Amino acid sequence: LSLAVAIIMNRYFIISLFSRNREIIELGGSILIILSFIIQFQIAQVITVGSLRGAGDVKFVATLSLVSVTILRPVLTYILAYTLGFGLYGAWFSVVFDQMIRYVFSRVRLPEIKHEESAEDDSDGVKNLKKLWSHKMFVFGLLSLLAYEVAEISINSYFINFVTGQNWMDDRTASIVLTC
Repeated sequence: LSLAVAIIMNRYFIISLFSRNREIIELGGSILIILSFIIQFQIAQVITVGSLRGAGDVKFVATLSLVSVTILRPVLTYILAYTLGFGLYGAWFSVVFDQMIRYVFSRVRLPEIKHEESAEDDSDGVKNLKKLWSHKMFVFGLLSLLAYEVAEISINSYFINFVTGQNWMDDRTASIVLTC
């Protein structure tokens, strides 16, 4: 959640690192709001799918990914972007739906792990939160996720700037091609 808030609060600055065009900065800022919503499901989905893969349920994970990436997302993108006329927003909303569906299916598949409550489980939540932040790998993981999102945005922005700079396609088409 803190990553999403940071992206939303800095969305125009992030986009302005890659373009000075006011229209692109405005559009990119709107897309980053959608992206901030996507990452809530994407992060949880990646962790859940990783747990399933680690537990040996590789066939389910592969099937879910295959159906999602090759069928669900392209069909949703076409319907939302073209049929319903949402354009670029429709393409990104298809990613939202894709990540939500992948999360729900993987979460339903993940078995419930039961454990006995201990005195530590009943302790103050703030104390547990401070303990969490004291783990270097947790902090490193959060910073890694932030770096990943910034890299993903950078690559996508570079692609759009490159193909539009070469006059191969316009901004809208490049954005839709990128999300399909």
